[in-house]
Amino acid sequence: MSNVRAMQSVAMSAVMAMLGWLLIAQHGSGSALRVDVAGAAPATQALTRAPVNWVIEPMPIGLPVQDSVAAGGRVYYSLITPADSHGLRISLLPHTGDADLYVRAGQAPVGDIALGGLFDASSAGQGVQREQISLSDSGNQEWFIAVHGFEATQFQLTASLQ
Repeated sequence: MSNVRAMQSVAMSAVMAMLGWLLIAQHGSGSALRVDVAGAAPATQALTRAPVNWVIEPMPIGLPVQDSVAAGGRVYYSLITPADSHGLRISLLPHTGDADLYVRAGQAPVGDIALGGLFDASSAGQGVQREQISLSDSGNQEWFIAVHGFEATQFQLTASLQ
């Protein structure tokens, strides 16, 4: 009987993951989208080895955001750069642990450097050190940022125009 329940649980997680992915794909704006899929990841996120919380928070340009990420987890942000922007710099300053930074235009980044994935730029230094990505010709674009916790990490994330 416990095997049947385990299989039902796995099936329900897959359905919830797909539902969460569809909601994100259809949302399409820079406003916050709250989707809690209980740590399940959609099939396109299969390259990640850890649960993903699909909450995409809007990120202000020029103001630091303080947050944290679990070991193996991800947190997501989005921002829209103005049409006259010539560049965008995204800085991740971990206070503890080790986290990596991924950025993608138009959609949330998936996967990671070690396993492959879909992202426009990444920074994966080792240990507690500043991670930074600079993008040129970034104007009039919605950018999605993922912070991947290689280890549990408390961090400060800042986006600034160049």
